[in-house]
Parts: sequence; C-alpha cells; structure tokens
Amino acid sequence: MKQTVETLFSLVALLVTASSIVSVSKVSESRQPRAVTVVSDSPTPIEIAAPAETLVVPEPMRPEPPPKRRLVVVREVAGESVEGRPIPLITIGSGEYTVLLMASIHGNEAAGTPLLERLAGLLEQEPDRLADRTIVLMPIVNPDGVAADRRFNSRDVDLNRNFPATNRQNSRRYGMEALSEPEALAVFQVMSRFVPNHIVTLHQPLECVDY
Repeated sequence: MKQTVETLFSLVALLVTASSIVSVSKVSESRQPRAVTVVSDSPTPIEIAAPAETLVVPEPMRPEPPPKRRLVVVREVAGESVEGRPIPLITIGSGEYTVLLMASIHGNEAAGTPLLERLAGLLEQEPDRLADRTIVLMPIVNPDGVAADRRFNSRDVDLNRNFPATNRQNSRRYGMEALSEPEALAVFQVMSRFVPNHIVTLHQPLECVDY
C-alpha cells in the first residue's frame, strides 16, 4: 500500500514536471527574439537584434519522505500502595496486540524494576519494533515491599496470592478476601482495562531474574 502511494506520487510529480516543460517550450516559441528596425536620419536603416530571453526551467518535483512513526507513550499512576506510594503504569504503542509486563510484586525481588524501565526507554527510541502492538509496563507493583526489602506488602500479604482464583484460600498471608490489597487491585484493574494477550511477571527467586 505504502509503495503504491509513493509510486503514484512520483508519477504525478513527473507529469507535472513534463507539463511545465511543455508550457515553457510553447512560450519560448511564441516569444522568439525579433529584430527591431530603427529609422533615423541616416540613409541606411539600422537593424538592432532584440536580446534573447532567458528561460528558467523549474526543477522536477520530488516526493517528500514518509513521516516517522508517531509513538504513543502514556505515563500514569495505576494506584497507590497501602502506605500511599504510587504504582506507576507505562503504556507504549497503540496496537491491538497487547503484552503486559510486571516487576517487583515481591518487594525483595526488585531486579526486574530497572529492567522494565530500561525496556521502556529502548522501545521509545525504536518505535518501529512496536508495529501494531501495545506494551503495558508496571515496573514496581509492590513499592512498600521494595522500600522495606521484604517479600510481602506492608500488611504482610503476599500480593501474588491475592488475586481471585478457583483454588484461592482466604488467610492472613494471602488476604482475607481476594483483592483486599490495593496493589493487587491495581494490577487487576490494569488487566481488565487492557485485556492483554500475554502477561509476563518478573521474579528473582534464585539470585536471577525469572519469568
């Protein structure tokens, strides 16, 4: 499609250029220099040739290069932790195919946070990689846990076990009910909003980043 449009544009430019040259040629033919006869007191008439006209032929029109892809980047706050820390949300791209990536849902596994922030920067620099895709990033799901370097949130709930599921168990560790914790609720709302095709969660259980 893009190549076809560019070809048509070049063809139109070529036709416009050819038409301009033909028009100039006709004008030049109709404006050929003519000799001017000057009558004076001298017995012999004097003929003075008119100066030749200088024709300026316009340069051929060239199609403009296609505009660069405009990348949509939205930075917002998905929610707040128990202690009021923001839970950042970064949306890059606007395609229908959506991938959600999360990090630091366990506060003592924070290596994924700088990775997702770096990923956001790289994607902004190379927008062509995101053709027809949307990348949703939650770099730090459990900011209270990261600040205290502990697995659970500030109410000692494992956020990774606080989501609704058929095999969920209500407990102090997992929460007395599903989505009782604001951090888990923020993740659930993001999932419901974007309905991602894939979800990637970064963990760090064995001195490495796992997903």
